[in-house]
Amino acid sequence: MVAAVTAPRPVPDLAAPMPQSGWRQPGTDASHGMDRRSPRWSRRLATDRLLEPDLHLDHGHMTDRVFILGLGAPRSGTTWLHSYLSSRKGEVDLGFAKEYHHFDTLYGKRAKERLQTLRETVEGVMTQDDPIRRNQRLWRKLAFLSDPNAYPDYFSGLISRPGGPQVTGDLTPANWILPARHMAALAEAFASRGVRVVPVFLMRDPVERLISSLRHTEVQRRHIDPTDPLLDLRQEGAETSRYRSRSWYPEILQRITDVFGENTGFVGFYETLFSEAEVARLCATLGLPYATPDFETRVNSSSTATLGADEALKVRAANYYRPTYDFMAETYGSERMRQIWPGYAYLD
Repeated sequence: MVAAVTAPRPVPDLAAPMPQSGWRQPGTDASHGMDRRSPRWSRRLATDRLLEPDLHLDHGHMTDRVFILGLGAPRSGTTWLHSYLSSRKGEVDLGFAKEYHHFDTLYGKRAKERLQTLRETVEGVMTQDDPIRRNQRLWRKLAFLSDPNAYPDYFSGLISRPGGPQVTGDLTPANWILPARHMAALAEAFASRGVRVVPVFLMRDPVERLISSLRHTEVQRRHIDPTDPLLDLRQEGAETSRYRSRSWYPEILQRITDVFGENTGFVGFYETLFSEAEVARLCATLGLPYATPDFETRVNSSSTATLGADEALKVRAANYYRPTYDFMAETYGSERMRQIWPGYAYLD
C-alpha cells in the first residue's frame, strides 16, 4: 500500500485568502468587453479561466458517479491505465479522446502556441464542406475552451444515464499543470452536477522517467543521434523545464492534499502499478469492481528506442532530482523507496 499523501510544507501561492466563488458561467468577459458566446473565440480563449473557490472540499454528500482527474506523471503508466479503464465497457466512459490537453492549453507555458495551432486548424477545416459535422471533436474542444461549463457538462453527461457507466475522466498526463485553486473550482463544478472528482497521480523514478521521456522523443522524431548518450542532458536533459522541476512530485502531492484532503484519491507508483493488489486498490478508490487487467501488454512503450544512458549521466540526473528523492524517502520510507526506485543507487 502507498503511504498517505502528506503536506510537509506550505504552498506559497495559496497563502493569500481566496474569494468565495464558483465556476465561471458563460457570458460577457468584463475585462475584454466581449460576449464569450461570440464566434470570435480566438480573441478570448487565453483569458478563459476558472475562478478561485475556497479549498478543502466537503465530500460528504457525493454520489457514486466519479470523474477521474488524471495528474500524470508523463511516462508513468497513464496510457496503460487509460487502456485498462477503457476496456471496462458499461462501467467506464472516458469520452472521445485519449488525451484532451484542455488544461495545458489554458495554463501551460505553450498555451499561446497551442491556441495559435487551434486557430490555424479551424481556418483550415472551414474550407471543407460541412466542416462542423466532419470535425466534431475539434468543435468539442473549442467549446471546452470558450464555455467553462462545457467541460464538466460533457463528462457529467457521459455518466448520467441510469444503468450506464458511472465513471468517466480525463487522464491527460499534462493535467498536472492545473493550479490548486482551479483544481478546486473544477471539483466544485462537478460536485454541483452530482459527480465526485477523484485525483489519480502515478509517480516513477525520476531518472527512469527522464530516460523514458528521451527515448519516447527519439521514437517520435527519429532524427536524434542515438550515439549521443541521453543527449548528454544538453538540449533535452534533466535541467530543462520540459522534464519538470526538482520538486515536481512534492508540489503535486501538496496540491492534492490542499484541495481534496489527505488519504483522498489514488496515489501510486509506476513500478508497483502492474499488480493485482494495486489495480484492486485503484478499482476500490473509483468504486469499481475488480477486473483482471492485461499485465503483459504495455502500451506507448519506448522499448524500440536506441538512445543510451551511461552511468555518469544517470548520476548527474539523480543528483539533480535529489530533493525529490529525499522527499519521497521521508514521506514513504527510505527502505521502501530504495526497493522500487533504482535511482537511489546513483545518490550513494
